Amino acid sequence: MKNGRLFTLFIVGALALGAQTAVATPYMPDDDEEEEQDSVKTDSIVGTSVLEMPNGFSPNGDGINDTYHAKSTSKNIVDFHAYIFNRWGQKLYEWRDITGEWDGTFKGNPVKDGVYFVLVKARGADGREYNIRRDVNVLRKKQEDYTGSGGGEQ
Repeated sequence: MKNGRLFTLFIVGALALGAQTAVATPYMPDDDEEEEQDSVKTDSIVGTSVLEMPNGFSPNGDGINDTYHAKSTSKNIVDFHAYIFNRWGQKLYEWRDITGEWDGTFKGNPVKDGVYFVLVKARGADGREYNIRRDVNVLRKKQEDYTGSGGGEQ
């Protein structure tokens, strides 16, 4: 780069499903150089993707863990598809947006407390493929429902 002016632009953008940082380095050659004036070198730096799914939730209306969704630590996910199944393999719910959630119902009716199964297929902006398969515990009872009148556990 003889006598060229080099400067770096930091472009911080956001993907719909996470943050991405890109570094663009435009090169502005001097008049005596033969390269075109609009040549641009671009390097892209994509943050590491993270996807975590909890192993349970309590859809009991108390405002705490009332829906099942990706953990808030999840980031930089560009493709996402999750399915919830019962113990017989019947699909109860599915969603395609990482911000989506399951409210613990099937056809508008609350499912029973118990163990269900989640399958998540996803891809991070860094190219990492996720294939998460795990149990999901549905626990509707509130904490006070587990204690007797004497304050001891039952």
